[in-house]
Amino acid sequence: MKNNVVNKIDFQIPIQPDFELKAQHYSEYFDQSTQILFYQFKTNNSYAHSIRAIPDGCIDIIFWCNKGTYHSDVCGSVLETNFITLLSNTEYFGLRFLPTKDLNQVNYSIKEIVDNRIQLTDAIPSVYPFIEEIISESEFSKRISLFKNLLYPQIFSRNEKPLMIKYILEQIYKTKGNIKLKDLAEDIGYSTRYLRKQFDTHVGMSPKLYCRITRFQSSLYMLHNNKQCKKLNVILDHGYFDQSHLINDFKSFGYVSPNQYMEQLYTR
Repeated sequence: MKNNVVNKIDFQIPIQPDFELKAQHYSEYFDQSTQILFYQFKTNNSYAHSIRAIPDGCIDIIFWCNKGTYHSDVCGSVLETNFITLLSNTEYFGLRFLPTKDLNQVNYSIKEIVDNRIQLTDAIPSVYPFIEEIISESEFSKRISLFKNLLYPQIFSRNEKPLMIKYILEQIYKTKGNIKLKDLAEDIGYSTRYLRKQFDTHVGMSPKLYCRITRFQSSLYMLHNNKQCKKLNVILDHGYFDQSHLINDFKSFGYVSPNQYMEQLYTR
């Protein structure tokens, strides 16, 4: 490895556009100290909602915040676009984090969590006494404080990911997913087979797939935060061969085309 120590990884938390575009009263806050994105939103009282979840390489923990309903799930990254059903007239509090963080005494492997939804108390039983306090609170900022003080030590391990995994993730984020497994293996000094096995164990998917998801998310982020952005800029910035490769990347994850996504932004 070129660096002996990876202290802080430079990254952007991947986005879930439907949460922001379709949910009511959406708020989010990125906490620098924990490197976690916290968010909160509501659904109206007329009908159940379906919100599109797209591949992001992250893990989400979501709490249902209705009085008398104490429920929370761990949601691994979907591998293609999927629709999740939300209850009507319900407030949701959630957090999203990258696989740079290790879960504490979880009853499932990271591979079992990816593309899956597991009740939090099944995954980490020690959190049960604290969930009601999070749900019973009404203010977004106070829920964040409660989570950091009560649940963070229960959910996240003090042990860090292996340095090799952190370095690989750093390189993937730094290149926006535009890096080859062969180059990563040569840089680290291990075989591609060993790298793939270790990454699959600690991240839950292959480095190649994670690179594709990172490049897709980075392209989406660029479009999402600049309505004047041209597809050519995205292509050049992310190493796509041409426009068709950019479109295919979006569609291969079951998402809308870049043009359709930009139309959604303009009409919201």
